[in-house]
Amino acid sequence: TTTTTTTIKDETTRQPTTTIPATTTLQTTTPEPENQYNCDFAKDTCYWQPSEMNEGHDWQLTDGYAVINFKDLQNFHLSSIISYPHSASKAACLRFRYRIKGGNTGQLNVKVQDENDSSIGVHFWTTKSETFNWVTQTINLYSETNFRIIIEAERLKEAYGNVKIDDIILEEGECQTDSKSISCNFESSNNCGYHYNDNIPSWLVGSGISNTGNAP
Repeated sequence: TTTTTTTIKDETTRQPTTTIPATTTLQTTTPEPENQYNCDFAKDTCYWQPSEMNEGHDWQLTDGYAVINFKDLQNFHLSSIISYPHSASKAACLRFRYRIKGGNTGQLNVKVQDENDSSIGVHFWTTKSETFNWVTQTINLYSETNFRIIIEAERLKEAYGNVKIDDIILEEGECQTDSKSISCNFESSNNCGYHYNDNIPSWLVGSGISNTGNAP
């Protein structure tokens, strides 16, 4: 009797092991822009953005400044530009130049608005006096919460003319007054940038005491 031995090989195919690399999610942050509040309006409005409430009547760039024509707005309507968010501050100095032209003018306002609640705001400064030349304005701002700065033009009833703004600068700390900037002999045609307040009898500019000691 012949015995035949058959060897059966294990032909089971082993599946190769695949290692799936772990996925790493890169965290990206948007860097805070430098000088995000300063703007000379030479090319654009920098980080100042038009308000959604402007109803299409935004400030326009002309000859290196921003301007809004009051006649483009309905009576008592606003056109605003809004700053990049600013952290809470006990003292910040806003400086800018402006010019208001036209009789029965509109109004220029500066406000501070809570970053997260637009219904919370503080009115810091306003004027509706016509200026014959550019005027430099400084305003001390403060807020206990993060805030945005709003510069807005408001058309009063039947107002015409325009308002222009330029050279916005925001610095930390209270505004420093330069004694030279407030001295004036009222001999220049623009009265050193001083202008009349509303609803107050205007000062008259005349000559000083004559050599004889008698007022003219």
